[in-house]
Amino acid sequence: MSKKKVMGDCIFCGHHRQMTKEDVLPIWLGKLLKSIYPNPRAWTTVKDVPGSDGELERRAARSAGPTEYKLKRVCQEECNGGWMRDIENATIPILSPLVRGDVPGTITPDQAEVIATWMTLKVLTFDLLSRPVFGPEEAKEFFDEKRPPPLFQTWIAKSLQTDFTGEVHPFVQWNIAMYPPPDADPTGAKPAKPHARSLTLLINELVIQSVLVRKSFRSQQSLLNERHMPLQAPQIWPNLGPVEWPPPVLITKRGLHTFATGQADVGFLTTKNPPPPPPRRNKPPN
Repeated sequence: MSKKKVMGDCIFCGHHRQMTKEDVLPIWLGKLLKSIYPNPRAWTTVKDVPGSDGELERRAARSAGPTEYKLKRVCQEECNGGWMRDIENATIPILSPLVRGDVPGTITPDQAEVIATWMTLKVLTFDLLSRPVFGPEEAKEFFDEKRPPPLFQTWIAKSLQTDFTGEVHPFVQWNIAMYPPPDADPTGAKPAKPHARSLTLLINELVIQSVLVRKSFRSQQSLLNERHMPLQAPQIWPNLGPVEWPPPVLITKRGLHTFATGQADVGFLTTKNPPPPPPRRNKPPN
């Protein structure tokens, strides 16, 4: 029985074509993690969340593997099987040694541009998996240019957690819509929607964070340049020159959550068979 073709307008090229299931995080990344950890899908998210009595309760849920993020708004003919594949193929030899934690080296300006281009694609596709910050304008611009846009920054770091047993999942993502501060608009208008998206990826020992600002936001350039970084991770885009790897500052588990969210540690990821979640409480009678 043949699969039914799903037609639609591609978010990038804009053409009305057959849609495909795009792996937001590529298959090569899942295979690389599986070569390091034979069963990465067995990991589980564990969070401490406030209960109705104010006490913290531990709750467990299965964590998705990196290749479980699918997007159905990309065409196969020109995008998923074309230029997007080219970006992935260019990125594999650069990111793979950083993910594995191989020997020290240098990230050159050309390599930094490849990484930043890859992260631009990830920010735009992760954006479509939630309530979008960006519209067709940013997607079409990236389709035309195939390089990081002007209102885009990327930082890179190395995780101190090299042994993930009971500590941190070997893959974690923080996909956060960012709202501007109240004084960002000179007219004093209260922001009605997010102005930017921050995407942070922990891939084994590699940590990458990128921020893309919406083009229509009034104060986008100054706000992007003045973004506060909680940890001194090297900036690789806009590129300021070669970056030595590993960087001088390694990020701990608690520092990783601060770096990704700007908040204190709110959860962690651990191996399978975590403490069971508490039983559901029945609703009180009316």
